[in-house]
Amino acid sequence: MKVKLTTLDGLPPGPPRLFAVNVERTDAWTRHERKAVGAVFLERTGDRTVKALSAACPHLGGSIEYRTATKDFYCPIHDSGFAADGAVVQPSPASRGLDSLEVEITDSGEVWVKFQEFKAGTPEKVAVG
Repeated sequence: MKVKLTTLDGLPPGPPRLFAVNVERTDAWTRHERKAVGAVFLERTGDRTVKALSAACPHLGGSIEYRTATKDFYCPIHDSGFAADGAVVQPSPASRGLDSLEVEITDSGEVWVKFQEFKAGTPEKVAVG
């Protein structure tokens, strides 16, 4: 699913920022309130370019943190470490790096991300659902 997370004006150059992915769900005639279904790190890498990484640890799905002091990502659950580009840092229980996500920038500067979940605990990036 594609979700609008911010605008280019709302994402200045600098360290990655965490954005909650909130969606409204409708099934049959019932509309459900917007709720968080995940989180994404966004980093502005150029004038009109943005990198997106899933904030779910590929080891077991825990919440990833960005550490500004060391400029890297970290999962405190089992000590998984990831470089600034999302690559896994060994030794780590994670068998792959952070999952990248597709980003689309509209003409008006809106930042849309194709949010997906991926299977945890596998060396391959396998989409769920």
